[in-house]
Formats: sequence, structure tokens, C-alpha cells
Amino acid sequence: MSDQHTHPGFVVGVDGSPSSTMAVEWAARDAEMRNVPLKLVHVVPPLVTAGGGRSDIEALTGFARARRHRYQDG
Repeated sequence: MSDQHTHPGFVVGVDGSPSSTMAVEWAARDAEMRNVPLKLVHVVPPLVTAGGGRSDIEALTGFARARRHRYQDG
């Protein structure tokens, strides 16, 4: 049996607040350093999506992509 522990990666909740942005940035750096996956999670209440919340989802996806590219290129 191996003594090494594998790191499962990070899961970060994102709500657009400054503190969640800081959490994403911290987790992105640490995940890259450890070479582990990073999953960003954002929950949208059903009533928001029923009224056309798609643009919010697209904006969040764009934000996540921009942050990912920032750290991949940086």
C-alpha cells in the first residue's frame, strides 16, 4: 500500500461576491500548483432561470473562462 495521498482537487462556490472571487483565485493557484482539478459551482434558483436567467449563466461561464485563461497564461 502506498503512503502517498492523492488530492481530489478543489470545489469552490461562486456567487459573484468579492470573497468568492478571491476564493476562486486562491483555489486556481493552488490547484495549478498541485496539478489537481478545480470545479467552480454556482447554483441558480429555479425561479431565476424560469424568467430567462440564461444571460446570468452565460456571464458566469465567461467569467470562469477568463479567470482560467488568466492563470493558464500567467
